[in-house]
Amino acid sequence: MTISAQKQYMPGFDNNYLVAGNLCNAFVLGELGSREDFYLMGTEPEDQSNYPILNGTFFDSRGNLLFRLAQNILVENPGNCERIFTDRLEYEIRDAQGNTVLHVKTVSTQVEGVEEAQFLTFVSGTFYNKHGKEVARLDAGGSEEKVREDIKQILGFSSEEFGFVQGMEEEEQNYATYFLAARGLIYEVLSGEIRNQDVELDGKFILDSTLKDCKLHVNTGKFILFGQCDFENCEFNFAGAAENVRQLVYALSGENQD
Repeated sequence: MTISAQKQYMPGFDNNYLVAGNLCNAFVLGELGSREDFYLMGTEPEDQSNYPILNGTFFDSRGNLLFRLAQNILVENPGNCERIFTDRLEYEIRDAQGNTVLHVKTVSTQVEGVEEAQFLTFVSGTFYNKHGKEVARLDAGGSEEKVREDIKQILGFSSEEFGFVQGMEEEEQNYATYFLAARGLIYEVLSGEIRNQDVELDGKFILDSTLKDCKLHVNTGKFILFGQCDFENCEFNFAGAAENVRQLVYALSGENQD
C-alpha cells in the first residue's frame, strides 16, 4: 500500500506523521505545553526507534479535563481513562465510558514521492478545547479530517526551522523549538508566580516564572529555564540522576553537605 499526502513538511528519513493529510516529521496543534487548554504534539523518536512520541492535554466535549500525556504515558488522569495496546505500535486511550479519545497507529509503508519505505504514524480522535468546542478531528488520513482554522499549528521541524506555522507569536515559536528539539522530554509550561506548591521540575518549560515557598523535586534534571526565572525560599529535593550530579558537585567543591 502506498500512502499519498496533500503536502509534505520537512519529512524525516525513517519516521513521520500524517496529520490532516499532511506528511511531517513533527507537529503541534493547540496551546503548546498548556495545562489549561488542549494541545497535541508529536516528535521524532530518538535513535533507531520507530515508536512515536506524543504529548498533550485532552478535554471532553463538556470542557472537562480527561488526561495529560507525556511521551505516550498518562501522567495525570482525572477522567479515569485507560491506555490499551492493540499492537506493539498501536494503542488507544479510552475514557471511563469506553469511548476512544485518542488512537495511535504506526505502520511500515510506502509514501508517494518518497523512495524508501518508512514508519508512518496515524493519529485519530476528536479533540476539544477547555470550552468544550471541537478544535480538531483526525481520522488517519480520512476524508472527514479537519483542523479548525484558528487553531495554532506547527507542521515539520528541523533544528530551529518550521515547515509551516499558523497562529503563533514569535516568542511562542521561540520556545516551541525547545519542545520539539527535546523530543517529548519537555511537555508542560510553567509561568507567572507559583507559591506554596509541590512542583516536579522534570519535563517543565519554566517561562518568566517566580516560584516562592515551593518544594521543588528534581530527578532527571531535564527541564528548561526560559526568560526571567526566580526561586525564592524554595526547598529542593533531588533524586536519581539529579542527586548523583549534586553529590559530584559537592565532592569536587570540597564542601560539606547538610
